[in-house]
Amino acid sequence: RFMVEKPVSLLEDKILQLEDDIFDEINVATTKVEILFLERPSAGSNITKVIFAFDPDVKNSRVSSTARSLIRASFISLVIHQSSLRLTASLFGDAFSFEVLKFPGGITIIPPQSAFLLQKVQ
Repeated sequence: RFMVEKPVSLLEDKILQLEDDIFDEINVATTKVEILFLERPSAGSNITKVIFAFDPDVKNSRVSSTARSLIRASFISLVIHQSSLRLTASLFGDAFSFEVLKFPGGITIIPPQSAFLLQKVQ
């Protein structure tokens, strides 16, 4: 899930382009992107929550374990801000607040630890 500063109505009209943009960013063979839900968090807001999924591109099949690993790595990179979800800026603006709601097998992100020197007790 992520958010954009655009009204739901604009996104509904451009849903195929939005799916293509997401796929182009997390391009994993044998999968397709499907927008599951567009939601306006509060009345009068132009912010829209975009909830999407990766599905197999062949009906009645499953996403391979290799594809899941590639998607997982992309999601981790987005969550820890090593990369950003770049959409067609003129249509969608900048995506923000990327969050993984559900993933087969889960996703664990271990925050980086900053090391420090041990001090001698005097």
